[in-house]
Amino acid sequence: HQQPDAVKFWKRWIEEHPEKLDEINAAKTLLEQLSLGIHAEEAQAALHDLKQEINRRRQKGRVIKMRRRWYSAAGIAAAILALVLILPLLQSPEPNWVVIETDYGQLREVYLPDSSFVTLNSNSKIRYQADWKKDQDREVWMEGEAFFDVRKNPKIGGAEFHVHAEETTVQVLGTSFNVYQRKEDIIVALATGKVSLNTSYAKHQMEPNDVIELRNGEVTKISQDVNLELYISWRNRKLVLDNTSISKVIDMLEENMGLEVQIDNPEVLNRKLTATLPINEVDILLTALTEIY
Repeated sequence: HQQPDAVKFWKRWIEEHPEKLDEINAAKTLLEQLSLGIHAEEAQAALHDLKQEINRRRQKGRVIKMRRRWYSAAGIAAAILALVLILPLLQSPEPNWVVIETDYGQLREVYLPDSSFVTLNSNSKIRYQADWKKDQDREVWMEGEAFFDVRKNPKIGGAEFHVHAEETTVQVLGTSFNVYQRKEDIIVALATGKVSLNTSYAKHQMEPNDVIELRNGEVTKISQDVNLELYISWRNRKLVLDNTSISKVIDMLEENMGLEVQIDNPEVLNRKLTATLPINEVDILLTALTEIY
């Protein structure tokens, strides 16, 4: 709260990274308890060393001891603040990988290094290498569900873009599509452009509004001229249903919201539902289902 530009920056950063709020508050409390002013030169020295350490870890993929340097209490406070905010970014499961996850009920929008745009559904994860080379294919591995809007002519990374879900790969140039991967099922829905869907068994070319469903790597259903809102409405926190079974609705609630749904009458599971319901208002959704049935 010392400079207007800094206040705006942190306000925007917290809005974009709500999952980091606890760490922000912890760092803020630490500084308040220390009651220290941070000198610009000491802060810059600490930040310089930290950036060098980050670069060394990314380049060599291993932990290197930092050279010892003495700071005043204010410089140490600045270093602690920087570490509290940045260390979570370093703790990837493998060297040089970026991992982004969502919790139940959470959506997240992410720009990849090539400026391709990804919307990540609840209870989902993507990972990709931190350093994209100009002549190498752009690759993303995913679990859960995500919508990809791929940049056609990237300044970083090669021309082709690959999304890996289990043993299935979606190969594209510039296009937008949705990939659902839960348990043994994979569903790919193409919004714009063209994609090549590659499995260990076959290769399939997709056109806009095509949907291909797979189980254990084998294609079980190919649909054309489909209403894509059934597959991508979750981006707007809506659940669009068209003659959808209650058992499928329950799967969606459990996968995306982390709920456990109990049905006293199993016959209800086969009933069909056509509706548009809000998924961010779980109480309204559950009330609507119980009232209808």
